[in-house]
Amino acid sequence: MTTHAPRRKFDTILSVVAQNTGIDKTLIVERNRTKCVSEARHIACWIAYRKIGYSLTRIAKALSGRNHTTIMSSIARVDHLLRWDEDIITMVNNCLNDLENKPSIMTPTVKVKILDPRAKMPQYATAGSAAFDLAALEGDLIPPGEQRLIKTGLAMAIPAGYAGEIQPRSGLALKYGITITNSPGLIDSDYRGEIGVILYNSGIRDFIVEPDDRIAQMKIIKLPEVVLEQVDELDETERTGGFGSTGVA
Repeated sequence: MTTHAPRRKFDTILSVVAQNTGIDKTLIVERNRTKCVSEARHIACWIAYRKIGYSLTRIAKALSGRNHTTIMSSIARVDHLLRWDEDIITMVNNCLNDLENKPSIMTPTVKVKILDPRAKMPQYATAGSAAFDLAALEGDLIPPGEQRLIKTGLAMAIPAGYAGEIQPRSGLALKYGITITNSPGLIDSDYRGEIGVILYNSGIRDFIVEPDDRIAQMKIIKLPEVVLEQVDELDETERTGGFGSTGVA
C-alpha cells in the first residue's frame, strides 16, 4: 500500500518545476512543444522517475496520457544534459532542494511482491529502525563453516536512484556467529527476482533456521549520481600505501 496520493505528489513536482523554470504548470502538462516548456516537462518526468520512483504508467497518466516512449525520451534527454549543461544542472538541483523540504514527496516507495503465500512482509522493528527485517521462507540447517542461500519469498521494486543493502542482524552474529557472506548484499533498483540471503555460520555449532525467523535486515540507501571519466593522471595525496598502510594502533 502507498501512503500518499500519486496525483497529488506529481502535482507538487509540477509546482516546484514551474516555480524554478518560470513556466506555467498547466503548460507543462499540455502538449506544448516550445523549447522552454518541453525542458520543464523533461525535468518533471526525470524527477518523478529517477528520484521519486514513479512508474512510466503513472507519469503517463499525470501527463495527459503520453506514451512510455515519449516519457523515456524526456528522461534520457535530462540524463544527457546533466553531464554538461550547467543551466539544467542548476535548475534540477534547485528543484530537488525545494522538494527536500517536502518529506512526503521525497520519501521513496519500495514495492514488495509476495511470491509465496508463506512469505512474511518486511517490517521495521521500531519507529527508529534504520533497516527493516527479512524473514526466512523455509527452514534449513547450517553447519559450522558452511553457508546456505535462504529464500525470503519476496521480490521488490526499489526506486531508481536508490538501492537495498542486506546486512547481518547483530543478535545472530553475537550469539551464534551467523553473518552474511557477501555483506552487505546489494540489491539494485532494476532487480526484480526473489530476494535471497547468503547466511554463513562462523560459529562452532549447527545453526537451525526456522520459517519466519528474522535472518537479516535491509537498509534502503540513496545513491549519488556519478560520471566516470578516464584520465591519464590522478591527483596526489599524503597516503602512500594500500592494505594495512595506516597500521593498527
